[in-house]
Amino acid sequence: MIAVGRIFRIQQELDCVALYFDRFESFSSTQVTSQVGLSYDSRISRLQWTDFAEAIPKLCCKTLADIPLIDDSAYVRELLQHAVMDDLLGPANGPNELIKDMSVRDRYLVGKLAPRETLDEGNDWGNSAVDEAEDVVPDDLEVKAKPAPPTAGKRTKGGEQPKDDEALGKGEPETSDEIDVSKNQSLVPSSFGITFCVDGEAERIEVEARWGRYERIHDHGITKTRKNKNKKTGKEEEIEVKVWQRIPCGGKMVLDLKQGPVSRRSPD
Repeated sequence: MIAVGRIFRIQQELDCVALYFDRFESFSSTQVTSQVGLSYDSRISRLQWTDFAEAIPKLCCKTLADIPLIDDSAYVRELLQHAVMDDLLGPANGPNELIKDMSVRDRYLVGKLAPRETLDEGNDWGNSAVDEAEDVVPDDLEVKAKPAPPTAGKRTKGGEQPKDDEALGKGEPETSDEIDVSKNQSLVPSSFGITFCVDGEAERIEVEARWGRYERIHDHGITKTRKNKNKKTGKEEEIEVKVWQRIPCGGKMVLDLKQGPVSRRSPD
């Protein structure tokens, strides 16, 4: 049995790599790979593309363009689910990915948890997620002063319009103070829960939790060309980009199903 497929996506996990195809066909052939000029020394080998393309018609009497697209609705939905989760939740480039030239919150829109309280307030889980405010707090969380209501039509005793900023409705100047996400529970969730059912005869359950922690790294050597030219030299300059390294976390633990409170435990 021989199968020919085209890889559509590569899903990287901690303990395996899954390959998903968009074109695939298996067939029986009396030919063996060595008879059509293909040879390899292991289960996974890299072949010259021209040799591979010339050998396929000899093996299955079809060209690569004739290999059909996979027409399985359940499989296509699975591919769509993986694509959406990678784009919104991540990690799109594997458990040890690097996010370059953008913040993690801009790359992924869901799945973000903030520490419930800061380390100084007694949090024994650490607070590395808010080490650098410029990379953690979104711009739209900046506190801005509300403008005072306009006073159109209001005149002073002398008949002139008031000229102070407050009277003109400009309000107080904007402030650059930022909200500390670790202290504002209405903006970023700090925990989540799950409800589920088990068989009444079950005596214990195994819980597995996986997540990632992103840390800013500096010694990476990744640069980009600044679009705006240097004002002094008049030339474009290379600047170092911000890079975040994902550190995989998580693990498994067994919980006994018995009456009483559950002690606080961590899978990692």
